[in-house]
Amino acid sequence: MLVLDRKRNKQLADDLVGSLHQQTAPQSLTILDDFKSNLELSTIEIEYTYLKLAEFASSQAGAQLNPAVLDYLINYRSQVRLIHPESAQHSLPLFNIRAVASGARTLQLRRHDLLAAQSFGQQPQAFLQHYLDVMPVSQAALRDASLVLAETHQQQLLQSSLQLLKQSQADTAQQAALTDLSADLGLQLEDFAALTTLIEHADNRRLPEILDKINTSLPAEQGKALLYQCLSKSPEIAAIAIHYLAGFSATDMKIHHDLLAWLAEPKTAAAAALGLSTSNRPEVKPDLLQLTASPHPQTARYARLALNLLAESALENQ
Repeated sequence: MLVLDRKRNKQLADDLVGSLHQQTAPQSLTILDDFKSNLELSTIEIEYTYLKLAEFASSQAGAQLNPAVLDYLINYRSQVRLIHPESAQHSLPLFNIRAVASGARTLQLRRHDLLAAQSFGQQPQAFLQHYLDVMPVSQAALRDASLVLAETHQQQLLQSSLQLLKQSQADTAQQAALTDLSADLGLQLEDFAALTTLIEHADNRRLPEILDKINTSLPAEQGKALLYQCLSKSPEIAAIAIHYLAGFSATDMKIHHDLLAWLAEPKTAAAAALGLSTSNRPEVKPDLLQLTASPHPQTARYARLALNLLAESALENQ
C-alpha cells in the first residue's frame, strides 16, 4: 500500500473505464482479461484499479458499462490478501472488489426499477405489479416513490395493495412486501380504516415496526384504537401494543384500569406489569397494593412484580 502510486492508478482506472465505454460483453471481457495480463502492472495495481472500476460502476455514469463488467468483478477472486485478524488460517482481500461490485449491481437495479416505476405513477395496478416483481432493495425505493404520488393515486394504490394482501396469506414474501407498502401509504394518508384492515391481515414480523409508527405518527385517539385492536394478535404483538398503550396511562383512566385488569390474563399479565411499572399516575401504587391481596393468584403475583419494578425504578432514579 505504501508503494502504490494512487495518482498513476487513478489514471489507469480512468483509461480502463474509457476503453470499456459502450462495449459489448465479449469486448468488455477481452479488455478486462488483457488488463489483468499486463506484465508491466503488479497484482496490487491491477486489483486497486478493479476496485476503482467497481466504485465507478456505482455512479450514474456506470450505466454506460456493459453488465458483463460487473459480472466479471463480482466473480473476481482477489489475489492480494491479508491474514484474518482473528485466525491465521484465513485471509481477507485487501480490496474487497466483489463486495463493492455487488453493491454497484444493487444500486443499478434500484435505479432501473425506479425509472421503470415513473411510467406507472398514474397506473396504480401497474405500479403494484412492478413493485411485487422487483427485489426487496428496489421495493424499498418504490415505497419511497409511492409517497410522492398524487393523493388520489396513493389511495388507489393503497386499496389495491390491501385487497391483494387479504389474498396473499400463503405467500409470506408477498405478504411482507404488501404489508410494508400498505403501512407506508396508510400512515402517510392517516387512513384509519385502511390501517384497521392492515392490522387484521398484516405479516406479524412487520407489525412491531408498524406499531411504533402508529404510536408516534397518528393522532392519539386513532393510535390507541389501533393498538387496542392488536390485543387479539399473538402474545408477542399484544405485549408490544400494551407497551405503547401504557404510555397513555398517565392521562387516560380507561387504559390505567385496563392495565390493572390485564394482570389477570395469562397472555397480557407480564406486559401489563411492566407497563404499570412505568406509569406516573399517583394512584398506581395504591391500586397495585390492593391487588396484591387479590384471591386470584396470578393477579396478586403480577401486582407484586409491578410493585417491585416500580421500587427498582425509583431506586435507579435516585
